[in-house]
Amino acid sequence: MPALRPAIRIHPHAPHAAPAGSTPPRLVGPAEALRRVMSRLGRVVDPASGMDIVRAGRIVALDIGADEATLTLRIGTGHCDSAHHVAEEAFDVLRAELPDTDLYLRHLQVTPCASGADPA
Repeated sequence: MPALRPAIRIHPHAPHAAPAGSTPPRLVGPAEALRRVMSRLGRVVDPASGMDIVRAGRIVALDIGADEATLTLRIGTGHCDSAHHVAEEAFDVLRAELPDTDLYLRHLQVTPCASGADPA
């Protein structure tokens, strides 16, 4: 009688999962405002990776106070054109969701910008 082989377990690749080792963003502020903003930020796609910036682990922190909000993004691809595009879209989300609030956008640049433009 042949020996039984262990079952093969297939784990599908999750293309929208955050990169291994990334930590969840630090969220500070009113729960409803955080939920609204993070939901909208989930629609901002990083053209370099094709993933939304929330699932891609690009958001480091979102701090929403009474009069101001700060979004901190992680730039790690080395593609500055993509980073500029993502920053503009993320800032538009803040502007739409948090009117009458002073808005700040910070970048943590993990790798230096690559020379030349991003590939199309």
